[in-house]
Amino acid sequence: MQETGNNIAAQRVAERLTIRVGQSSLAFAYKKQDGNYAFLPYNIKNGISMAANLREALKDENLNIGTWKKVLVLIDSPVVMVPIDEYNEQNKEVLYNYSITGQDDCAVLATILPSVNAVALYSLNKDLRMVLTDNFTDIKIHPVCASMWRHLQRRSLSGNNEKLYCYFHDSKMEICCFRKNRFRFSNCFCATHTDDAAYFILAAWQQLGMNAKTDDIYILGEICEPEKLKEVLKKYVGNVYTIKPSADFNRHPLTQVANIPFDMITTLLR
Repeated sequence: MQETGNNIAAQRVAERLTIRVGQSSLAFAYKKQDGNYAFLPYNIKNGISMAANLREALKDENLNIGTWKKVLVLIDSPVVMVPIDEYNEQNKEVLYNYSITGQDDCAVLATILPSVNAVALYSLNKDLRMVLTDNFTDIKIHPVCASMWRHLQRRSLSGNNEKLYCYFHDSKMEICCFRKNRFRFSNCFCATHTDDAAYFILAAWQQLGMNAKTDDIYILGEICEPEKLKEVLKKYVGNVYTIKPSADFNRHPLTQVANIPFDMITTLLR
């Protein structure tokens, strides 16, 4: 059926626009009326804040995203993970600001992750929050890796061997490991070089006491030199694999979109 202006307007009232806010990147995605997805990366201007970039993007006629009412925002900011049975909402600001410095101009938010019995604390720039509240009536906010953690936790349930996951995005590497429905390990490292990434992965592997013959390492995301990294890791660990979105999501057309982050795929296809 041909899309008309009225149909598009109705969709943008009922559906939800996804905005991914990285440290130095900005992207938008939504489900189209034909069932496919639109992925719209935005070329940010380095001389202005991310809040100003978002405000300009919403006015960009080429993107044509300024008429949406509902939005899901994925924020890439430092995360403090708290066991769900120890979480106290009244103490979240104190706990977060004690653990993470340099977030004075930010609000502290919390996302409950019931599948892993944890609460993720993270920060949102207050100017960015103002742009969101000025332009949208229904706003949901999550850390950028929330859906990715859920996906990998479900994935970890297959088989009896332990699995260490290493997700590369925004010049960082998220390392996580699960034991049934809980995090066994979760941390983030700066990983712009292969040797540094290998060091952090093997340090986590050793700390967890994982078995070099039977347990697995999985790498995924924006890996600079995947084959070199696997070569280094295989000197110490027998089972090292690369996760490809097309295989994990049965060759869904969204996985064929160039440069779309794995975390946006897991968000849109959850």
